[in-house]
Amino acid sequence: AQVRELGSDQIEGFVWGVAFIDEDTIVVSADKSLRTRTEDKRLKTYTTKGQLVRTFDSGKYAFFPRGLTVGPDGCIFVCDVGNHCVCVFNVDGKLLSSFGSEGSGVG
Repeated sequence: AQVRELGSDQIEGFVWGVAFIDEDTIVVSADKSLRTRTEDKRLKTYTTKGQLVRTFDSGKYAFFPRGLTVGPDGCIFVCDVGNHCVCVFNVDGKLLSSFGSEGSGVG
């Protein structure tokens, strides 16, 4: 599959990760600002033609999505740098689980 273009009217701010869910759908992690915890930081899915499909709800905590990948079962794994964990979503945008925590050592 090929994505021709996603315009600034569809994605505002910084794009941190893009992955294909299937041959017709991509997921994008983006946020409007690097400086504040209250700005729009979310995952969105689009068709490869650029149409918005869904915006994911990150639950009741601050969510800082960065890199992401899609597993063979379609689950979406997202690095959440604000909470020092990996969040796992299904293709419908439901938060299934999270794992990991901030480390105590160097590195």
